Amino acid sequence: MRGERGHEHELDGLGDSRPIRLDPLDRGLVQPGMAADLVVFDPDAVQPVTGDVVHDFPNNGWRMLELAEGIHYTVVNGQVLLEKGTHTGSYPGRVLHNARYHATHNGRG
Repeated sequence: MRGERGHEHELDGLGDSRPIRLDPLDRGLVQPGMAADLVVFDPDAVQPVTGDVVHDFPNNGWRMLELAEGIHYTVVNGQVLLEKGTHTGSYPGRVLHNARYHATHNGRG
C-alpha cells in the first residue's frame, strides 16, 4: 500500500552508517578486521516478551531484562553473545565511559 514501509526499508542503509559520535576506525562496517555488532532476527516473528527485574549488579542493584522472541543471534565484536535467547558465556564487549567518568577517575578503570 502507498505510504507503508516494510522492515527492508526501515533497515535500509543502517549497514552503511558509521557511528558518528564515537567514530572509532575499526567500527561501523561488516568486514574482516572490524569490530561488528550484529543481530540476526526474523522480522515476521519479532515480538516482545514480558520484562523482568533482575538484581545482578553490585550491591543488589537492579535492571530491567527485556527479551524478544524471533531474535536468533546477537553478535558482539564478532563473537556470539546470545543464541536463541540464551547467553553463551562470552563477554566480548566493553563498557564505554563518557568524558565526565574519565575526568573523575583519572583514567582508572
